[in-house]
Amino acid sequence: MPAFLFAPEQVTIPRTHDSACFVRTHKWDAKVAELVTRLAASASNFDFYVLYDVGKAPPPWADLSQAGVPAGRVVQTSEPLCAEAGFYKGPGQIFYHCGDIALCHAMRHVPSYRFYAMLDWDVYFRPGREAMVAELFAKLAADPADFVGLQLQHNTTAPWYPAARKIFPQAACHYAYFPFVVLSRPLLALVYSQRQLHETQHPTHMDLVNGEFFVPSLAFSAGMRLRDLKHYVSDAYGKSIKMKGPGDMLGLPIEAVGLVTENVAMLHPVVTAADFAERARRKFLGKDGPHIDRLRAHLARPEWAFVPAALTEELRARV
Repeated sequence: MPAFLFAPEQVTIPRTHDSACFVRTHKWDAKVAELVTRLAASASNFDFYVLYDVGKAPPPWADLSQAGVPAGRVVQTSEPLCAEAGFYKGPGQIFYHCGDIALCHAMRHVPSYRFYAMLDWDVYFRPGREAMVAELFAKLAADPADFVGLQLQHNTTAPWYPAARKIFPQAACHYAYFPFVVLSRPLLALVYSQRQLHETQHPTHMDLVNGEFFVPSLAFSAGMRLRDLKHYVSDAYGKSIKMKGPGDMLGLPIEAVGLVTENVAMLHPVVTAADFAERARRKFLGKDGPHIDRLRAHLARPEWAFVPAALTEELRARV
């Protein structure tokens, strides 16, 4: 591994397995605590980390410890920290559109794993199905791949395709949904170097390629092996993996996950009731002006029964 990748000062617990799993989060609430606690307890054949964005606040050390994550297994990341490591310095929101950049930053601190998995904070596992992560790593040991993602497909229509087409041949342009991904160490090191190379080209906002397009397209271009998560875990996810009605992108309150009847292990995005209501406020009453008809239709959906009335007062007052 090239020397420039090493940055071990944050991590003090030695590697004990060949694979690592990171929960990437910018906050700590009941939803995140539930996910982290269950994954930390299920880490039978992988090392578990929290990849914490300290851009707004420091890690909640006491809460992390209570959830089963020692300080030596917390990697701190942020947009400024990634910029200092040689990634994009602009335009805005690149750090948030490109989850692979945060994972590259994590690899600098723990550079010796064979596989790196990353989950977003708003992933939810059915009770007991967090064991799916250990199951996946066991299957990867016997049947390895360089990239594992959700809804993996050749794609020439998604919004990021025009930018991707400037970098990759059309045949290589692939998309995968990114709430849960696994990258091999060779692929993650390649992503790291190519992201830094792209930075030297001073990309504009129109040239930016988000992680969901950049990583699988790069892996395909390099002749690496790509797999959909269902290749390893057939019931990993279903249509509920987006949890989106037409145009709302709100997810589902964690209290309402029982509404989803698909027999799948993983749901996304799942948030607290407070987050769910706040997303609706921004979506329907935001800077573009109120969208009352859409809000009225959304408030009639069954998931609102699980949101405390106090959190929806402002919304209901508008309809």
